Amino acid sequence: NEYILWLQEINAINEAIEVSETGIEVAENDSEWQLQFIRRLSILLADRALPGDVEEAIRLTRWTIELDPDNPAAYRALALAEAMDQEYSDSIATLMEAVERWPDIPDLHEDLAKMLRESGRDGMDVDYHMDEAARLREQLQQ
Repeated sequence: NEYILWLQEINAINEAIEVSETGIEVAENDSEWQLQFIRRLSILLADRALPGDVEEAIRLTRWTIELDPDNPAAYRALALAEAMDQEYSDSIATLMEAVERWPDIPDLHEDLAKMLRESGRDGMDVDYHMDEAARLREQLQQ
C-alpha cells in the first residue's frame, strides 16, 4: 500500500511539473490557456495535499476559487476538503453555492445530498437533490 501511495505521489508531482513547464511556454500568449493551467494545477495540488494536509487542500482550493470563480470543479474540491476536515456546515454551504450557480451539474446535486445525509440533515432536501441529479443525468444521456 505504501508503495502504491508513493507511486501516486510521484505521478502527481511529475504531472504538476509537466503542466507547469507547458504552461510557462504557452501561457505567455494565451489567456484561455492560462485559465485552464490555473484550474488544472491548483486542483492537482489540492488533490495532492488532501491525504496528508487537509488545511493545505482547503487553502489551495480557496485560492483556485479566488483566481477562477467560474470553476465548479474547484467548489467540489473545496467541499470535499471541508468534509474531510469535518467542517460539514462549510462543505454544505460551498455545495449550496455551487448548486445555485450551476444548477445543471448533476454531480453537485448528488454531492450536496450525500453531504446533507452525512451530516445528519436527512429530509426532503436530500431526496430533492438525489432526484435532481438523476433527472439531469437522464437529460444528458438523451
